[in-house]
Amino acid sequence: MSMAGRIRVLVVGEPGLFRQGLCALLVAKRRPDVVLIDAELPDPDAVWLTRMLSRSDHPSQIVILSDYEEHPRVAAAMSEGAVGCVTKRKNARELVAALKAAVSGGAPIPPSAGDEW
Repeated sequence: MSMAGRIRVLVVGEPGLFRQGLCALLVAKRRPDVVLIDAELPDPDAVWLTRMLSRSDHPSQIVILSDYEEHPRVAAAMSEGAVGCVTKRKNARELVAALKAAVSGGAPIPPSAGDEW
C-alpha cells in the first residue's frame, strides 16, 4: 500500500482509459495496489488482461467488475488470477471495502456467493 494507508487503484473500463492509466503509472514508476477490470472490456478482454497482469514481475491484485452475478468472463478471469469480483450495483462504501480486502490478500467477494455478493 502507498503512504498513509491509501491504495493505488487502476480502473480498466475502456481501452483508451486503460492505456492512459497504464502509461501514467509507468511514467511515475508506480504500480497499482489493485486493478479493477470491467468484465465487459472488449479488446483486450478482461480474461486476457487478467492473465497478462497476473504473470507480470510485480503483479497487482485484480478484481473484476461485472453487471451480472454470473458472467462467463468472471469465472475465466478468476481462473487466470483475479482475486475477487464485485457487481456494478454495489455502492461506493462496498466497493472500497472490496478493494481494501483485495489489497490485504483476501478475496473481496467470491463469485460463488450468488445473490449475497
